[in-house]
Amino acid sequence: RMAKGQVLIADRHEKEGLAEMKQAHESEPNDRDLALIYARALSRAKQPKESEQVLEALLRRHPGDPEPRLAMVEARLLANDVGAAAQAAKEAEQVGLSHPIIFHAQARAREDARELTPAIGLYRRALEEDSRYGPSLLRLARLYQQTKQPEDAISIFERAREAGLLGTAEKLELIELYAQTRTNVQRGLNMIGELLAADPKNKRYLELQQKLKAARRNTGGGMQIIR
Repeated sequence: RMAKGQVLIADRHEKEGLAEMKQAHESEPNDRDLALIYARALSRAKQPKESEQVLEALLRRHPGDPEPRLAMVEARLLANDVGAAAQAAKEAEQVGLSHPIIFHAQARAREDARELTPAIGLYRRALEEDSRYGPSLLRLARLYQQTKQPEDAISIFERAREAGLLGTAEKLELIELYAQTRTNVQRGLNMIGELLAADPKNKRYLELQQKLKAARRNTGGGMQIIR
């Protein structure tokens, strides 16, 4: 039933998939792996209270198991309850856990409080755990932009690009940074060329292409940063 539920959710039949998962969980409530799968599915379906109930029961049965604690942090982040996520992260850290989501959740709380320097430090700590941890890469890149550190923003966006984590919006942010700083201009032109191939009349893309061409003319090709 759990596998069937996962297939249904993957096929965008979320309600039916969750119903299958619930029955599977209720038939084997002590199965730790089934409970985790069900709780995470509930989190992603924006049902945080139901997810937390499953996870809290799991923690009562397995207090030393790290996975329910990490899943609790994830559930609260997905519910955009950043304060509660940070609290769950601190509790996980206090019992000796070390995982990027622990530092990411605490960074989110600092960022929301506009404590940007500590937030940057915590995002960097998350990336020490996993250098390709997507949520922290993208938020850190944007924090560097906010704090007027474009070279650092480029560096982090580049790491996210290499990990295949950039959507169109993030690619445009990186291309804009190339144009502003006049670095890696040819790479930026290649990237905008790919976007224009799919949408040749897009005004935003065309404007960025012109900015990059101007940057290339003004710098004799655009300083290239080798990464």
